[in-house]
Amino acid sequence: RGLLCDLGIVARAVPSLLLGAAKPVSAEKVTILGVPIDNLTMDETLDRIEAYLDAPGAHHVAFVNAACLNDAYVDEAYRAVLGQVSLCLADGIGLKLAGQILRRPVRQNVNGTDLFPRLCARLAPRRERVFLLGARPGVAEMVRDWIYERHPGVVVCGLRDGYFGADEEEAVARSIAASGATLLLVALGAPRQEFWIGRHLAE
Repeated sequence: RGLLCDLGIVARAVPSLLLGAAKPVSAEKVTILGVPIDNLTMDETLDRIEAYLDAPGAHHVAFVNAACLNDAYVDEAYRAVLGQVSLCLADGIGLKLAGQILRRPVRQNVNGTDLFPRLCARLAPRRERVFLLGARPGVAEMVRDWIYERHPGVVVCGLRDGYFGADEEEAVARSIAASGATLLLVALGAPRQEFWIGRHLAE
């Protein structure tokens, strides 16, 4: 909110990080700016996603970085969606630093870029069916080709770029449902992707 506010945060945070009187407490959830973060390692996250694939119903996994939390702080609807997801994962060093300041350490940076290849390696022996939604035209095709080259057991059963309007939303959701996908990977940018998944999760 301004230089003085930033300096105040630094003045409070640096002594806390260097001389903290209380022992940090590792928690299953760490709430940062009103958003509960699931405090999992990468392996625990992959285990949880596999468990979701074997369980009935639909599950929404979201990644949040510092920019997402800043947006959620001022956007009540976005904050509410993040509060309802099955897993909300800490993406980036900013969240680790916030956890240190709060004396609730974030155990690992579980970002989508690092998780994606590990997830594909888990999906391949299971021959899971994946739908790729989002990004610019042509990007989903490149991701599909990468998957087939490195993890041929994964079945990419559909793809669609992220350039569609509100009038096409229902048709896109129907095409995903009809594809038989067991996992949908969405890259529409935050918070659009979280709102979109929230609206169509049951479908």
